[in-house]
Amino acid sequence: MSESDNLPRSDSDQNFCRVFAIPTDMPNDFCFGGGQLVPFRQVDWFQPIPNELIASNLDMGIDDNESLRVALLSFLADKNYVEPGRRYLVLCDWGYCFVFEGTR
Repeated sequence: MSESDNLPRSDSDQNFCRVFAIPTDMPNDFCFGGGQLVPFRQVDWFQPIPNELIASNLDMGIDDNESLRVALLSFLADKNYVEPGRRYLVLCDWGYCFVFEGTR
């Protein structure tokens, strides 16, 4: 199975991503006994693939998760919430995720 098999293929698929700011202070203690709460702040959500692109079977060159990540990085870098040096976690409903760091 290729990466493109996991991308949304119809309007009803899970075409949804959420962006979380990764906390700057993470616990450094052991996590035995149930773990430790870590407050991630959700700063954005979006549908990454336009419905018309899905309808055309992704003919616009977004045929795998890596191509989608590269395309999303410039989109995300221009968001008002992005802070220089801050790291962000992007979780997509079809099981893909990546981390990026603010540069502006």
